Amino acid sequence: MDNIMNDMSIKSILLRNADIIRVDVHGGKKIQETGMLEKDLARKYRVMGTPTVIFLNAHGGELLRVPGAVTKEDFNDLLCNYVDGIKNKNKGC
Repeated sequence: MDNIMNDMSIKSILLRNADIIRVDVHGGKKIQETGMLEKDLARKYRVMGTPTVIFLNAHGGELLRVPGAVTKEDFNDLLCNYVDGIKNKNKGC
């Protein structure tokens, strides 16, 4: 998923709509934005495997979960139909 998330077409949608936090599910590093350790954050959001991409609202509620690897096209569709659409109140990028 690294290559997909770093693709400029995907990255531009993410940068417009999200703050991105990458978490090592077994890591002990404290995530500044949450004040929690990586492994505790993974446990809180019930991340059972990697990759898992979770989109949260401003209050930490889950909006969308993408478990496992998906194609660039599928990930782009998810972003355009859900994430970008939620923020901009219309569907599409």
